[in-house]
Amino acid sequence: MKKLLLLQLFILTIFQGFSQSEGISYQAVILNPQEQEIPGENVQANILVNTTIAIQFTILDSFGNEEFQENHTTSTDGYGMINLLIGSGNITSFNSFSDIIWNGAIKKLKVEIDFSGGSNYVDLSEQNLTYMPQPIGKESLELITETQESIISEQLRAEASEKANRDLITSEISRATTAEENLTTSISIISTGVDDERLRAEASEKANRDLITSEISRATTAEENLTTSISIISTGVDDERLRAEASEKANRDLITSE
Repeated sequence: MKKLLLLQLFILTIFQGFSQSEGISYQAVILNPQEQEIPGENVQANILVNTTIAIQFTILDSFGNEEFQENHTTSTDGYGMINLLIGSGNITSFNSFSDIIWNGAIKKLKVEIDFSGGSNYVDLSEQNLTYMPQPIGKESLELITETQESIISEQLRAEASEKANRDLITSEISRATTAEENLTTSISIISTGVDDERLRAEASEKANRDLITSEISRATTAEENLTTSISIISTGVDDERLRAEASEKANRDLITSE
């Protein structure tokens, strides 16, 4: 009787960081998927020994997206055990193992197996990888160092920019304050000038009013004097007319008498 016992096949898995090689150490005991039939019962947990198999590893991110995939063709030993280094197999993804970013976010390791040693894989297990699987390597350390230097450089640039902005703002505040003070002084001067002009105009208006009043009074007096003079002249004219008429009458009387 042939049956795949996927849950029972994955007996032991050990993850361990390697200091010399980039990768994850994977150890597992593989059970024979074929049941061993004996009279009265089926024995399912028999170990698969000295058999060529194919294992495919897929590392998924926290969203289930594939970050890395590879496969291995290997053989179980006399105890049904395999020892593999994830990161050293035949890469079937676009990314290499060194491209994986171990930033502490949850990742999953999906394991598939083909008991015939080909590429007809079936699921074996899927479990979380919640920690960095290997010590920081030289390349990662250089990348971290470069990142730290970039961060420090950006921090210094940002601080210099902030200082320049503060200095500019301080300068603009000082310039605006000076402009306000000058404007206040100018307004005060203009206000004083306006007051002076108003007082001068009021004095000029008063002088004009006084002059007009004086001229009106003088003109009135002149008109009164003129009226008096005309009256006198008119009286004199009447007297002269009467005297002339009297003289003419006396002359006519004298002529008549002669």
